[in-house]
Amino acid sequence: MIHVETLPVDVAAMRDWANGYKSMKKLSWREFGDLVGIPGGTLQPFCKGTYAGRNDDIAQTIFKFRQAEQSREEKLEGIPTDPGYFDTPTALRIQELLAIAATGRITAGGFSPGLGKTKTAEDFLGRVSPAYMITSDAVSAKMGPMIRQVEVAIGVGSPRNWPSIISAEIVRFLRKKRALLIVDEANHLTIEALEQLRAWSDSTGLGICLLGNVELIRRLTTGRERDALARLNSRISKRIVQDRPEEGDVTAFCDAWKLFDPGIRKLLMDVALMPGSGALREIRQIIENASMAASEDGGKLELAHVRWAVEDREIRVLR
Repeated sequence: MIHVETLPVDVAAMRDWANGYKSMKKLSWREFGDLVGIPGGTLQPFCKGTYAGRNDDIAQTIFKFRQAEQSREEKLEGIPTDPGYFDTPTALRIQELLAIAATGRITAGGFSPGLGKTKTAEDFLGRVSPAYMITSDAVSAKMGPMIRQVEVAIGVGSPRNWPSIISAEIVRFLRKKRALLIVDEANHLTIEALEQLRAWSDSTGLGICLLGNVELIRRLTTGRERDALARLNSRISKRIVQDRPEEGDVTAFCDAWKLFDPGIRKLLMDVALMPGSGALREIRQIIENASMAASEDGGKLELAHVRWAVEDREIRVLR
């Protein structure tokens, strides 16, 4: 870094940079001043070219701030950042289930944790319309709470609390649309709740995609509830069960996160494909932890950081 006390600073250049930085970061003058260490009431007239005081002193302070920002950005260049949603072979299978359901049919997918099921569904939700999504859990597993979830998701807003009346209003609403309903964590739903979804599909043409863990497909096809769910099962156009990631999923993860070091990719592959692992979710957490360690070291992400993050996830009992 340059020690600006011994060199002249271009006041006009610092003014232009400060104006551009404030605009890019969408900062108020007070916020910008707090970052730079100059009162906003002083910084604003300097940037507008109307400051009557020592402009070179302010320019030097801004120059130091700019150097610190550039140094921080250079350090972060080697730190991977969250790419958001990205396609994987498993995600494309889930998209197929969703696309089929969007035509008015029922599909089901059972996936082990960490394969991107929910993120894929949320991404698909933004691509088609009308489409709605609910997420089941232990509290909303029964038919009544599930009906209320759907009521809220589609925006019916019934003034009544009786499930039968709400269901009738949902049917009236859905008959006017060719809609898709995505039910995440559907493995939690009771037989009665699943049957209600099937009844809505029969009466309105509602497309439904049931997503959950592997147990969802077992319940539908081989479990002790199979006979009770026979009518729903007979209407499922396509079902997929996948209890582990595949190599292509991990490769897509590494590519999306810009992890090109062969050692890092091999280690993440080993972790993700290990029986009982959290798949992509687990290696995401590993990379996030390793990235924090790399940032603290002031350098780019290295294999040593990832190895540390893998070992740090193990349970250690100190005696």
